[in-house]
Amino acid sequence: ARIAAGGVDGDRIYVTGWSNGAAMGILYALNRPNIAAVAVYSAPNPFGALGDPCPQRPVAGPLASDGEIKLYNPAIPTMHLHNSCDIGGICPSGELLRNQLTNASVSVDDVILDWYRRRVSVCNDSCGTDPNGEMGLIANPIGATAGALNHARWPMEWTPAMLEFFRQHPLKPSR
Repeated sequence: ARIAAGGVDGDRIYVTGWSNGAAMGILYALNRPNIAAVAVYSAPNPFGALGDPCPQRPVAGPLASDGEIKLYNPAIPTMHLHNSCDIGGICPSGELLRNQLTNASVSVDDVILDWYRRRVSVCNDSCGTDPNGEMGLIANPIGATAGALNHARWPMEWTPAMLEFFRQHPLKPSR
């Protein structure tokens, strides 16, 4: 109603989230053609993580099996910030998510952050290497401690980059 009334720019509707909210934001944005872009922080893989008994592979085209899930908005620009050391193996899970989305023709800006919030190119293996995630102090002691601290801090230094990402990605390009 607000879009029709002129109160909201329908070309600039964005989705963001943190942790499980980020995973849900990714799922929502990938399936709503009226969303212009998605930029999230520290999302577990919404297609299968932490012992999910029914992981799915995202696809942009027709489904070939029950193990796939169709994306209705694969053209959406996507930004995922996550820590090189994060709780529950979110970094290797995020890298799997990036690969799955890229294979489904989704454009992904994958930003891995170190402890000081600097961009790095790889996950910290001492915090977990399982792309399906690792929870618990015994299974992943560094991820459960240092990773939990990283996970609980919003990357304030990166908020301007996320907002700029949104600004650069309206639903329809300016004329």
